Amino acid sequence: MVMKGSQIVDVSMTPGENSGYISPVVGIEHGVQVEYDRRNHLIYWVESKDEEGENCTIWSTPYGGGNKTLVLGIDSGIVGSPSTIAFDWLGRNLFIGNRIAGNLEVVKIDSKIKHRAIILANDGNKTSTESNLLGSD
Repeated sequence: MVMKGSQIVDVSMTPGENSGYISPVVGIEHGVQVEYDRRNHLIYWVESKDEEGENCTIWSTPYGGGNKTLVLGIDSGIVGSPSTIAFDWLGRNLFIGNRIAGNLEVVKIDSKIKHRAIILANDGNKTSTESNLLGSD
């Protein structure tokens, strides 16, 4: 699966083998990164509102096509802007790198209420981070 221009498509890794396991996702403006959830058959991607990638949003859509859905809305409590994501297939978590806030955050993706925790935070110094692995926000 690759983000190519303004769309997400699947590409076969074997020459001559057909792709087509997912419906192409089109209409992406300033796509940054793509991830997927094998169990729930969802594609996640980070889309920027500008070419600099400073103001990003996380979206999802089913493999077979459908409407794109905002993963974390305005009431998510995220300060800053998601700039990178990684999906944890075993723990069912979505890890979010937040460039503006300088945080590494995690969201339990299967919950009706998407609980969020900051697991690494920058306290303002260029070389320091704060770990919050056991506690929540």
